[in-house]
Amino acid sequence: MRTKRWPETLAAVDPNPEELDDPSAEVMRVVVHGEHVFFFLWCWDMSAEGPQVSVLFRAPLSFDADAVRLASIRSEMVDLARYDGALFALENGVDAEGGFGAVHRLSRDATVPASTVRFKLGKVFKTLGHGADGQLYAAGNAIFTFDGATWRARLTPKDGVVQAIAGAGSLTAAVGDDGLVLTLDRHEPRLVAHDGATFEGVFVHADGNVSVAGRDGCFEGPLERLTSLDAPAASFNDCVSFQGKTYWSAAGDEGVGGLYVQNGRKLGLVFEDGSCFRLTATDRYLFAATDFGVVRYDGETWKPLYFDYDADASVWKVTRTPPADDE
Repeated sequence: MRTKRWPETLAAVDPNPEELDDPSAEVMRVVVHGEHVFFFLWCWDMSAEGPQVSVLFRAPLSFDADAVRLASIRSEMVDLARYDGALFALENGVDAEGGFGAVHRLSRDATVPASTVRFKLGKVFKTLGHGADGQLYAAGNAIFTFDGATWRARLTPKDGVVQAIAGAGSLTAAVGDDGLVLTLDRHEPRLVAHDGATFEGVFVHADGNVSVAGRDGCFEGPLERLTSLDAPAASFNDCVSFQGKTYWSAAGDEGVGGLYVQNGRKLGLVFEDGSCFRLTATDRYLFAATDFGVVRYDGETWKPLYFDYDADASVWKVTRTPPADDE
């Protein structure tokens, strides 16, 4: 791997979705940084390979003002994380030499990378996660760790691609395609198989139990003995604990996609205004990335921000007002 700056991919305007054959847009993950939240909006042509643009936004934590567009990047920005007082962005990119994976430590104002670590060709990343060991993980078809100074190769899974990593207490867990479940807290990572499932999200509870979200359902328990929860037939993307309850995000049609809360072994839909993807929880708020924007929940009230394309300015925007055709 080598270090390289990343200014050449910034763009002044965004592609017009009306000019794409099969446009789609969604927010990926929300990260809290100081008194603001940061997130990437993806817009891409589903009839072509990869997203057309990844747009980075910043919004006040209060959600009482529209978001600010910080950067538009002609590349696949797949995740954001806060670590060691800074924001990190994860990229799957393509250059003249082929595909690469990169982690960018963003500048103080988060408009451009302050530094970039680019990994050798063939490394495809899916997620950033925090381990129980206090390190930042970048994972996909390989796993790397960052201790605040140096990125180190940790593991290349033989089967499957890691989609999510989480840690708490003494346990760091990774889940992914083809039933991939790994523990990473030991010197030698250990594979725990769960045949027939494709996992998208994981959360490690303080008591050592694990919640796992997947395309084939929701699971909970000790990592070695995951059992299914009573959940609808939906594609579940993520799970977190907020105010003593476990919340689950799902993509799907009306009445299926949204945000679920777990009561006992059963999941109930509590927010159904659109598909939900990655979740972020703090002591004060739960944030959900959705197919219409971002929603914030304080335990009582839902507060959304909506994305829309401004054809006059040729840019995506994120505001407190829903698009005209959604009102």
